[in-house]
Amino acid sequence: MSPSTSRAATAAGLGAVVIWSTWLGLSRLMYEQLGPLVGGGMVNLLAGSVGMAWMLRTRPARQRLAQLPRKYLLGCGGLFVLYATCLPFALALASDRQAVLVVGLINYLWPALTLIVSVPIQGTRPRAWFPLGVLLTVAGLAARWPASRPLQRGRPT
Repeated sequence: MSPSTSRAATAAGLGAVVIWSTWLGLSRLMYEQLGPLVGGGMVNLLAGSVGMAWMLRTRPARQRLAQLPRKYLLGCGGLFVLYATCLPFALALASDRQAVLVVGLINYLWPALTLIVSVPIQGTRPRAWFPLGVLLTVAGLAARWPASRPLQRGRPT
C-alpha cells in the first residue's frame, strides 16, 4: 500500500470513528424532533443516496453490483430494512438518555457478532489476535453496561 493510500485509509477510518461515536446522540435528538419513522427514513435515504452514488461512480463497481445474487440482495436488504426500522424505534421509545445508551451498547454488539459468525461461514481461519479482539469488545461492553437501571419503555426525557 502506498503512503498516500495508507493516509487516505487512515483518514477514512478516523472519520468512521467520529461518525460512529456521535450517531447515538444525534439520532436521539432527531428522533425526538421528527419521530422515529421520519427521522430514520431521512437518515437512511441520505446515507443510501450518498453510498449508492459513490459506489456506482465506476463501471466495475456497477458490474460487481449486477453480479450479486438476487437472494443475497433480498435477504440482506430485508434484514437491513428490519434493522433500520427497529433501531430508531428502540431509541425513540427509550425512557431516558441512560436507556438510549443501553440501546447503543446493544447495537454495538453487531460488528463483533458479524465477525464471529463470518469465520465459520467463510471457512477462514482467524488471525491470532482475533479472539483477543472479540474478548476486549465484549469486556468493554460489559464494563460499561449500566447495571443500576433496567430498560423501561416510556416517554423520552
